[in-house]
Amino acid sequence: MLFRSPRTGIEKAWLMDRALFNVTTSLEEALGSVLVESITMGLPMLASDLPAHRELLDGRNWGMTFKSGDANDLAEKMLVMLRSDLPAMKHEAQQLAPQYSLARMIDRYEAACIRALETSNKRNPS
Repeated sequence: MLFRSPRTGIEKAWLMDRALFNVTTSLEEALGSVLVESITMGLPMLASDLPAHRELLDGRNWGMTFKSGDANDLAEKMLVMLRSDLPAMKHEAQQLAPQYSLARMIDRYEAACIRALETSNKRNPS
């Protein structure tokens, strides 16, 4: 399904809950919220082969990447996904979900900020 405008809230959750897998065709992105949303929904993922996407998908069984900007590779990988063991992929995504909860991500960000301040204070004592 292709939407011309963003879907949010209950409508987005409803769609993701009923999807077989999620696809992101981003050409440029750091850590996209689409991947994190897919993980938290336990939704297998097909993503363009950007570094941030590969980091989350390579070596795991909850999704795969396709060559960025290559429509033929995207179509081929969509067929591969449809023939895959999607319930097993969904299970693996669900196992990752606790690592990407909002609370855990905030805790990690806060800890990184504290470490950065401590390092800065050691280098530049008052």
